[in-house]
Amino acid sequence: QYNATQISTAFSSLSGVSWSAMSAVPSGTGDASAPDNTVWLTNPRFDLNVQTTPFQQKTASTQSSWRSKVLSVAGVNSTVGAIGYSAGTALDPVSNTSTALIIPSDSPSSYSQIAGLTGNLGGTFGQGTIENTTPGGFTGVTRSDFYQLKPGSGNGQYLGYFEFGANGKASFTSVPEPGTWALMTLGGVALLRRRLTGVFTKQS
Repeated sequence: QYNATQISTAFSSLSGVSWSAMSAVPSGTGDASAPDNTVWLTNPRFDLNVQTTPFQQKTASTQSSWRSKVLSVAGVNSTVGAIGYSAGTALDPVSNTSTALIIPSDSPSSYSQIAGLTGNLGGTFGQGTIENTTPGGFTGVTRSDFYQLKPGSGNGQYLGYFEFGANGKASFTSVPEPGTWALMTLGGVALLRRRLTGVFTKQS
């Protein structure tokens, strides 16, 4: 729920923009369908028409480090991150609204400062990058698959895919089992950033 003005304010162009979507179950709030330390992460497609190899589910202790980074980016129970930054910044129709937030990359609340620049949740996620980066001269769409990862083993559950286009719009195409979306929590964010220059987050 961001608009063209917010995109053009955050980025001089949409080439070289990294983006992802993520969510996590805050500690103590899980249930049978999404236990504590369940996370949802994007996996970028390098071939637009070929689904990615699923991320693997890991032990609760391993996934707790992923959960911690995701919730830190969102700012859940923290003075930094999206929630804290928004609360401490004057409301603005472009940079700080109820659905979109632009955070400077040098802020302690920025995604870059909390989760790093390599797309692996500050080095905690050892299965590659969760970020998709638009190419130079970007004119089409980029696509990332979305997986639910419960503590355990085996493949994560494929939920569908996100697309981010050269027109600045993002969309999600789901596979069956839409009830999963009821589980998305305040810890969920979608983010766009250009390395070293800015962060754009959207709270779910």
